[in-house]
Amino acid sequence: MRYRDFAPNQTSTYKKRLRTVTLCVLDDAEWALLTKIREATGPSRIIGVRSLAPRFQGFSVEIVCKDINAAWELFANWHDNSIREVCQAAIQDEVQHSAAQTH
Repeated sequence: MRYRDFAPNQTSTYKKRLRTVTLCVLDDAEWALLTKIREATGPSRIIGVRSLAPRFQGFSVEIVCKDINAAWELFANWHDNSIREVCQAAIQDEVQHSAAQTH
């Protein structure tokens, strides 16, 4: 992806950019989770949704939060969820791999 593909097409202030979080959302379940995380972190507004197709699945979602701390909290909560999913997938792979080796 080139910078001009995801860069904002209008000038924005430095503080607004610091309040903006860009996340990758893959499926409907993640949209529901994003809604819950946004509600928990306070007022925010989705300012952009871009498809990552055809090369990747999902969407790039830009969210403006009320302040810099809320943006960091939103990003951290989303990141924690992503790491949790990766760990669960790795555990499932290990269990399946172990089960296949024992048979």
